[in-house]
Amino acid sequence: MTLREVWWSTPKSRHVLPYVQRSLTAPDQLDGNCEIDPNTGVLFRETFLGYYLPESLKPFDALLPILDDIKAIIAEDWALVRVPIFGYEPQPGDPPSAFYTDLWLGSYLMNNENLAINHGEMVVVHYIGTDDVEFMLGGDNPNPPFTDSYTRDMTKHFYFEEQLGYIPVFISMDLNQYEDGDKPTEVALFIDEVCKGAAVIKDGEIQLNAYITNSDDLSDDLKEVEFRLYFPAKSASSIVPEYAVFNLQTGVYESKTARVSDFKGFLRVQLTKTGDVLPPAATQLFQNYPNPFNPVTSIKYDLAENSPVRMDIYIVRGQLVKTLLNQEMLAGTHSVIWDGKDGQGRSVSSGVYFYRMSLPNKVLTNKMLLLK
Repeated sequence: MTLREVWWSTPKSRHVLPYVQRSLTAPDQLDGNCEIDPNTGVLFRETFLGYYLPESLKPFDALLPILDDIKAIIAEDWALVRVPIFGYEPQPGDPPSAFYTDLWLGSYLMNNENLAINHGEMVVVHYIGTDDVEFMLGGDNPNPPFTDSYTRDMTKHFYFEEQLGYIPVFISMDLNQYEDGDKPTEVALFIDEVCKGAAVIKDGEIQLNAYITNSDDLSDDLKEVEFRLYFPAKSASSIVPEYAVFNLQTGVYESKTARVSDFKGFLRVQLTKTGDVLPPAATQLFQNYPNPFNPVTSIKYDLAENSPVRMDIYIVRGQLVKTLLNQEMLAGTHSVIWDGKDGQGRSVSSGVYFYRMSLPNKVLTNKMLLLK
């Protein structure tokens, strides 16, 4: 069921006066309906708002009274998300909004499209304010700046199943790298050979709605994300061989393959024709994810330069369990999977394990916990 179907299935919604005051309740840690932003640790409440005005308004005009205290606006066809401040360290008394910049992500904004909320539609807002609030859609302006209605263009060559919720994927690409007459017109996201969302390419900034549902199987979080482009000149689609994923902790793009676990509220990627992405500034070993885990986990590492790499798993007493990797690797961001089995293919028991990355000039070690 889509947001629009939810809206029209609510009987009372057709009888609400156009300029009724709307209410938002502050998030509460004890309320199970509230969530924590995985990128900032800020508590927020997801609230559905019906739009009753007779004509369309741009999102920022419609929600102007609460704009400083929301971090995301999500409609059926589009989403706008505030960018967190990288490495922000809170000070006593800082409001939740201090964790976010004034920059909003949204391909529709960057492409100057006439994005709007239309009569009869519903939008979701992520409210981070510390107080309950009441406001009027469009503010106190007796003559709101109404605009033309907005309709999203639908893809014709990639097919997917829409669901109630989606995760926005903000895609950047340089269309000038393609010759005239050979430019892609659609982009799609695939997981396990299944299309999970697609979008029309109008400009270099695209929003793709990824219809990814939650799963109890942790191994689903480790599934890789594949992007495909459709080229009308060839009447065919092709896989994007390499792309970069924006790291919200460092504020830089990393050359890597995204996994389902990377979808933390939204995903920001950069598609390149050649795969030319700057290598990481330093070689480092990251904490495995998930941790604790059962029985599959992913170990990510950065290489500042080409190097032979060996990745070993050990028990606490120092006995080798399994060698996951032992080969020459290119500079970039990489990951390796451990399925909780030893070198003979036997499942190991619960406990603390160490993973060690050995290079010619350094050795990096970290620990992880397997729970069954």
